[in-house]
Amino acid sequence: FPIHLDNVVNGEVEKSDIERTLRDFGRRHQTSVLDIEEALHILCTLEICYPIPEKPGVYQFPALIQKKRREEFWKANADMTTYVGRRIQCLADTDIITPGTMPFLQTRVAVKVNSKCDVWQGGLMVNKVTDRGCYVEGLIELSDREKCIDIVTRGPANSEHECWHFLKELLSTTETVVEERSPGTGSWCDLVLSRRDIASLTEKPTGYTVEEINEAKAANERRPAVTSSGSQRPESITDLLVVSENHVAVSLPCNVKEVMWRFIDQSDVDLDSLAEALGMRLADAAFCLNSAEELLKHWSLDVEATLPKLLKALQECGLEEVLEMLTEERIASNEVAKASTKISHQSSGDSTTCKAELNSS
Repeated sequence: FPIHLDNVVNGEVEKSDIERTLRDFGRRHQTSVLDIEEALHILCTLEICYPIPEKPGVYQFPALIQKKRREEFWKANADMTTYVGRRIQCLADTDIITPGTMPFLQTRVAVKVNSKCDVWQGGLMVNKVTDRGCYVEGLIELSDREKCIDIVTRGPANSEHECWHFLKELLSTTETVVEERSPGTGSWCDLVLSRRDIASLTEKPTGYTVEEINEAKAANERRPAVTSSGSQRPESITDLLVVSENHVAVSLPCNVKEVMWRFIDQSDVDLDSLAEALGMRLADAAFCLNSAEELLKHWSLDVEATLPKLLKALQECGLEEVLEMLTEERIASNEVAKASTKISHQSSGDSTTCKAELNSS
């Protein structure tokens, strides 16, 4: 826009100002201009702005926002006791979240959630009331020198289900916008944010990798806890993942997982098909299709990564042998070695090494 919009406050522009700007432009250049409704339709379609629901006739232009800090919006709230969070982090040192990505993300989230959305440079806070009548809040913030985006949701006590589903919605939208609008981001990984840090509103919360969480599970099956390199205080895995008793992070012993990974890799199953059967988005699975271990470790970060869902996916992919191995009776009686012997007989080539490893489990 020309300098006519000098009375903009935090990126909020009235429809009358936009219309006046168009008229002035046409007069100055002696040309016809678009009708205001058609112009607004184009601007909104290009995700340059969006209408503010609680302010009729006012449009938010995220690229014109002046406020730089979140403290005015994301404050401590004694009623909010449930917190979950994820981080999208660039993998390569040369990768960044391309400047200009956040305004598009702010617009996309505001339109999709269709609720009150507070925005500032590099972040937004949005709230919604779920179908169950639960009030939850979400935070999306660009941080660490444009290397990562943190997504956090919070709600009252016993709102884990609502917080997770809102987080999943915001995470999916964020990843889609990064794919479409951030050419500087070659590849990224998802980290689990420290519940302790995000609940205390720590500015740079600790993030745990899939490997750290799985190593912690292997070290202590009954009470798994993970400790980051930057902190000496361990955190419970179940607190981090907000998981139920039938979540694969809790219900599957590590030796059973190892057998399962090796069997799937030895089979003819297409990992793309397995990812689809597990309900993963293609973009989420794209960078972890080198092995079943990578794929299933990444999937286990999903709070809905339950044992019944895994069994159904294995059945859809025709993996009857591993399905049989994962029955509740086999897990309870620790008959993994028997299953591994049966599995290893079906392979060739390097199967001798694999058989030894499986039987040692």
